[in-house]
Amino acid sequence: MIDSPLKWPCQLGGTALCQRLAAMVRPPLSALLSLGLVLLCQAPASVTCHTRGRDSSSSSRLRTHRSVHSPDPINCVLGPWSAWTPCPPCESEQHRHRRLQQPAKYKGQSCMGTRWDTAACPGLPCNPVNLCGEKFMCEESGRCIDRQMVCNREEDCQDGSDERDCLYEEEEEDDSFCQSLFPIPGVEQLVLGYNALTQEFQFGVLDPKYSGGLCEYVYNGDWRQLSYEPFCERMYYSDDEKYFRKPHNLHSYSFQAQASNGMSTEYYDNVNELLRALGNENSNQFGFSFGIANVELGFSFQNSEKTLKNVTDYLEQNVGFIRMQTRVETAQFTMRSQDLVLDETMLQSLHRLPEDYDPGQYLHFINTYGTHYVTAGTLGGVYEHIVVVDAEAMKHEEVDFKEVGFCFGVKLQVPLEKSGKVNIGVGTNICDTQSGSLTEKGKKSKVIKDILNRVRGGNLAQSSSVTARSAEAFREWGHSLAYSPALIEFQILPIYELLRFTNVNSIEKKTTNLRQAWDEYLAENNPCRCGPCQNNGEPLLQGTTCKCVCPSGSSGEACEETDRKGPTHGAWSCWSQWSGCLSGMRTRSRQCNNPAPSNGGQNCVGRNGQMRSC
Repeated sequence: MIDSPLKWPCQLGGTALCQRLAAMVRPPLSALLSLGLVLLCQAPASVTCHTRGRDSSSSSRLRTHRSVHSPDPINCVLGPWSAWTPCPPCESEQHRHRRLQQPAKYKGQSCMGTRWDTAACPGLPCNPVNLCGEKFMCEESGRCIDRQMVCNREEDCQDGSDERDCLYEEEEEDDSFCQSLFPIPGVEQLVLGYNALTQEFQFGVLDPKYSGGLCEYVYNGDWRQLSYEPFCERMYYSDDEKYFRKPHNLHSYSFQAQASNGMSTEYYDNVNELLRALGNENSNQFGFSFGIANVELGFSFQNSEKTLKNVTDYLEQNVGFIRMQTRVETAQFTMRSQDLVLDETMLQSLHRLPEDYDPGQYLHFINTYGTHYVTAGTLGGVYEHIVVVDAEAMKHEEVDFKEVGFCFGVKLQVPLEKSGKVNIGVGTNICDTQSGSLTEKGKKSKVIKDILNRVRGGNLAQSSSVTARSAEAFREWGHSLAYSPALIEFQILPIYELLRFTNVNSIEKKTTNLRQAWDEYLAENNPCRCGPCQNNGEPLLQGTTCKCVCPSGSSGEACEETDRKGPTHGAWSCWSQWSGCLSGMRTRSRQCNNPAPSNGGQNCVGRNGQMRSC
């Protein structure tokens, strides 16, 4: 007989065989060897099934401490690879993808490998088809521009083909004035596509420079700030910041001089509350609500920023979160609602899409350029820290979140000078409490476990120095926002709507195809595929893996263990597939059973059916 528990290779019969053998009385060593089983000794506790030749952390294993009420683990399943996209002229790469047939649930095994694959194309000569009629066609992209914009001293084609071999007349004063203006600060961010699932900006969808042959500009009312020129030892006004060139795609842009009165401080008991606050904040700025409107995203952070990934690392720990934030606005803007001019690279990608629906090519288009585009918003900067604190240590040392925030060194006031430049005053205090937990700089705190930095906008060098929390660093960061603002609040529309409002001709069929791909893309990556999460847990989809973010007092893979019996609110299932076309309409439905409301919980908010013309 052997005294140590055994590890069994899964290839010999999988988890079921492993479970049966584990339940048996330990057999003689010779009997096990005759079965060809590999024996590995470990500390007495359990019998675990391992896959031969693979790391145990990624194998399918027995969880001996799982509650009898816990749901069974569900492993991730990826579908087969699609066919490679074709290699037409102008295309340097081809792509293939595989669908997420089943995300991993309840600590099931995650999928290995990627869902997208790329290979090089032979690089055939690029000769765009002329669809411009009487207009001039840009050689590389196929963009159509008016003939009057040819040889006007401005490159309206990215390749410069509209200004090639031109004989210019004497330049007029108005033309030289407009061409000397700087572009609007931050305009490059306004034209990027946006992936609402990953909350990340993608490649450009609109042209940030195209002027349409017009000389339009915006006035900066805060230009009258005296600056010192050290070489000439004189004071002067910044005349070059009085006007900025407005591109065609921008409808309006107004400089602002607004800021919050100070730093707001909020405390969240657990990850669930923090993620809900972040989700509600994003849904408000996007113009839709998570879990209510047609775009129902929930908490879906596939490739989300590092901060959100770090937050979810604390799912099973007894921690709280102190969120400290101040915000500065530098400008507000709106984009045109008609006659939008696409980025030339996106235009080329659009021209290469087939008229007949090909899921691989259309899904790759959305994966590249995003699910949405920006229609309006606010530019500026956000300084934010999320301090992860040990809840037990705070209770033991009798400190509250305001004291921790103060001892963290943040006491901001953000007055704005008339110039619009941000003047941020900082009061910094590193505390030494009676318990000694929050100590002088360089000594470890028992209360603070981690600090997650979320600084947006401003000069990158200054943004990184902000983490030092010095008054000078904050002031420099605030000044740099005027030249390097971030997009801090915005409204969006689906990417297929952009094609309806553009000046590109003959793309009606592609617009319909793109909407179909958009529906499929959101459905495949929607956290409604996760759960059900019990006791008002929130489903979270990260890549190919689902998690249930449990409220305070609940635990378990599905939040099934709780000390607080109360109402469980209902959550929607995923939408069904669209029905066939009947009398010019398609329909789809969903159920309030993910989970269903119980113990007096609320029903799902919203409609259980949708109709669409066909």
